[in-house]
Amino acid sequence: MSEAKLATVFTRDGFVELRNQHWLLRVSIDGWLNPGYLLDVARNVPLADEVYAYDLKLAPKGQSGFTGGRELMSGSAGDLVSANRVRFRDWTATDLPVGGKEVHFTGRFDFGLLGPTDIEIEHVFRLPDLDTWFEEQIWLRHRFGRDTHEVQNIRFGFRKMIFSRDSQAWLHDADRQYIVPVPHRRRWGQIVDHQATSYTMNDIVPGKWSGDQLPGRGAEAWIWTDGARGYLIAKYNREQIEFSLADGEFVLAPSKRSEDYYQTFNPQIAGGANVCFRYAGVGRYNLTPEGVREIGPNARFEFGATRIYPVEGDWQDGYTTYKGFLLEKGHICPPDFDPPLHWNELYNLGWRGGDNAPLQERPNLFAEAAVAQDIGAEAFYLDPVWDVVEGSSIWDEERLGPLDGFVCTMRDRFGLKTSLHLMMHTKTLDEDPRIYRRRQDGSIDIWPGLYSGGRICGASPAWQQMKIEHLLKLAAAGVTFMMFDFVSYVPPEVPIKRLEPSGSACWDLDHGHEVPLTMQRHAEGILKVIQAIKSHFPKVLIEAHDRVTGGMQDFHPLYFQHSLPDSFDENWGFEYMWDPFMDLLSGKALSLYEYNLAYDIPLYLHIHCGQDNDRMLAFWWYASTCRHLGIGGVKDPESLLYQALKQAVTTYRRLKPFFTRGRFIGVEPLVHGHALPEQGEAVFILFNLGSTPITRRVDIAASEVGVTAIHSMHNAEVRLEAGLLSFSVEVPALSPLLVEVNTG
Repeated sequence: MSEAKLATVFTRDGFVELRNQHWLLRVSIDGWLNPGYLLDVARNVPLADEVYAYDLKLAPKGQSGFTGGRELMSGSAGDLVSANRVRFRDWTATDLPVGGKEVHFTGRFDFGLLGPTDIEIEHVFRLPDLDTWFEEQIWLRHRFGRDTHEVQNIRFGFRKMIFSRDSQAWLHDADRQYIVPVPHRRRWGQIVDHQATSYTMNDIVPGKWSGDQLPGRGAEAWIWTDGARGYLIAKYNREQIEFSLADGEFVLAPSKRSEDYYQTFNPQIAGGANVCFRYAGVGRYNLTPEGVREIGPNARFEFGATRIYPVEGDWQDGYTTYKGFLLEKGHICPPDFDPPLHWNELYNLGWRGGDNAPLQERPNLFAEAAVAQDIGAEAFYLDPVWDVVEGSSIWDEERLGPLDGFVCTMRDRFGLKTSLHLMMHTKTLDEDPRIYRRRQDGSIDIWPGLYSGGRICGASPAWQQMKIEHLLKLAAAGVTFMMFDFVSYVPPEVPIKRLEPSGSACWDLDHGHEVPLTMQRHAEGILKVIQAIKSHFPKVLIEAHDRVTGGMQDFHPLYFQHSLPDSFDENWGFEYMWDPFMDLLSGKALSLYEYNLAYDIPLYLHIHCGQDNDRMLAFWWYASTCRHLGIGGVKDPESLLYQALKQAVTTYRRLKPFFTRGRFIGVEPLVHGHALPEQGEAVFILFNLGSTPITRRVDIAASEVGVTAIHSMHNAEVRLEAGLLSFSVEVPALSPLLVEVNTG
């Protein structure tokens, strides 16, 4: 490869330039640090062409009234100090292990005469020799600092001018561009429905919005595109909760700037201002990252890296690029992944803590196991109330007999493994008093509702030890799957959208955590329990709900804590367990398709098949989008629905490797492919959500599927021509249709 294509670093006229065949970054070091120009060399497109945003607001600790929000400023204006530029200190360049260059810049924030002088930034850029990505990462450091400052607001990022006030024109076709959040566009019908699947550059022009147009939200990544080509902008932080931000702001037009432009800069000013798209960098969203709530003496905080990839194609291609990025980071579906098909007894037997149903007893459970066996399930899943008290994780031996005997009966009589739902919070106040969250007055934080109990403190060593001991006993008795549910964090006395409206974070100093307890420490406590189980029983399959909001799975990145040593195996399927049929018809469950475009980490979900139609529309949708599936909700062997489910399970079991560990191929939202490329085999599922038959056509690169020749086909006339796998088929109303290639 020629030298011109390799990453190089050189200086000229007060600038440092980092360049390869794909990217050019120009960083001004003439007194002030300004990585303000980023060019896509291959496309000749400037992605940044304005001064880099360094917006940092601080207040002395104890004077700001900080509550953990995004920009809550309750101190007097005199308490606050702001910096929006950085004095350059030094720079160095090193080689990347994979080939390429890493350039470190250091500088000091300028807070003016009344602000601190010892808060520094380490701003790092990485450019590989052979790959197409560009990467940025930031550290904050309190160098020799003696004081503690609360961070009122932080927002750094590249700026791309999209509208010029001087020329009265959109620049570089910005009016045809839009941004798409990853891995969910809208989140139809969830607790927070963002109403829009994408945002135009008009939408991000600062002003008074209704809230539906302005992004106002973080995402794991953003796709900046015109529909034909664009860029993936992905934040990655596996161990801290952090999001990628994208927004718009006003920046004074060149004709309006004075020599003290940085001093007089006002991001809210409209008159005489250009509109900039601000992205990448770092910022606070939904309280996070919590590690930068304050900057104490000699503190150093590492933000996650932002990686930018060029994308050819539309938002789906951007999602696929994101999946490739996560695969590189180790977030994979194991090649031998083979989770058992669950039968969930809850749909037929009920749940005392949910609908006040009677407690299950052995005859009830064995009758359900017989149904599960007849249908073709592989494991019996007990939802809540198998333990002496919900959340205790102590098997109710008096009611259900010894656990090892129960496991043996399920295995020997019914051919089923045993799987358990776990609660972290408890439905009692009578356990070890050291495990509970404590309010500021020392009282236990009560979990309201039916059979009210206490919320646990995930960071309590007593709770961690107790939970680990109980779960190890379950695993030793033969339990093969554990769901970590009811893990939610409750904020400190502040109603936060998407979080529980009442309750308290833990204020107990005896637990050894900061007060109030942070989301981060809470999540780390849950993970510690998971890791203890996996380290002793690595074959036990573990699903972990969102450690902040539980089943909604939307308050931290879905890769957060995954692939760490002895971590969990699966994510939860967004609570589509109660009315899966209507969740699909309404569009809510389309988020599962988007997830599979962006993610290879298995999803687990069980569904109420008693609400499906006799064509098994919902069953096949969730089988196609959840690598680990649970079913239940039918019990009459004579009913049409029972027989339809039994037949569907027979087909599913025959094709199971395609759905559990196969390559997911998103042709379009209602056409899914599942391939085993090493075997040259594939299954396609086509869905019709309407009331009349519809013809669907598939044309896909054979290389993507791994099919080099066609030996057999089922349900369609499949052709392989000029490198394309093609077929056209009519799908009946409200039905799925499976097309098999080389499976027989």
